[in-house]
Amino acid sequence: MLKITKPTSADFLAGGGEMGALMRAYDWSATPLGPPENWPQSLRTALRILLNTNHPMFIWWGEGLIQFYNDAYRQTMGPERHPSALGQGGRECWAEIWDIIGPQIEQVLGGGGATWHENQLVPVTRNGGMEQVYWTYGFSPIDEDDGVGGVLVLCREVTGEYLAAAALREREAELARVQQLGRIGGLEVDLRTGFRNRRDLMPPGIGQFGPAVTEQHQRAFALLKQEQFDPACGNGA
Repeated sequence: MLKITKPTSADFLAGGGEMGALMRAYDWSATPLGPPENWPQSLRTALRILLNTNHPMFIWWGEGLIQFYNDAYRQTMGPERHPSALGQGGRECWAEIWDIIGPQIEQVLGGGGATWHENQLVPVTRNGGMEQVYWTYGFSPIDEDDGVGGVLVLCREVTGEYLAAAALREREAELARVQQLGRIGGLEVDLRTGFRNRRDLMPPGIGQFGPAVTEQHQRAFALLKQEQFDPACGNGA
């Protein structure tokens, strides 16, 4: 039979690097949570996991959405929030994005189940300004008795990956446009080297109409080629 020993005092907050030390030093008795030895077992267990993983994790607990986070999550925060976000209420801390995350948190707390979001733009204030930050994240319930006591956040910032993928998609679209223009205007493009070449724009069999017609078409096609290489040509400038 599995034996479970209930932690005494703040033993469940042991370790955890910088954030573990800050949690142990925090005056929790001045918050609605009270001293750590009186916290619900589900919160203790969630915090033990949070402090012993290298993946960014965050917790909102109780009606006041009191906040906890680990060292990995701390790396995504600027000095505007760290370390003041520890023990702070969620609505106060994240006022500028509450219209985005507030309904998601309420869904979890209300028993509506977990949420999941990929490549979600959630701008945050950090390092002196508002940054356009993309995240992949999920909000999950932490049970307490017969209800939901808090929200566990698993997240990862994906801004660099998202922007790189967007740039690649734009590049591919641009190459497709170039290829289409090449088919229309006689332009051949080697996508590996960027080499460009002109196909023969003279219609086959044009010589059968005599030297005068052939010469006239040659002048017209020469002008067309010049305009294709230099868009400024032929615009009346």
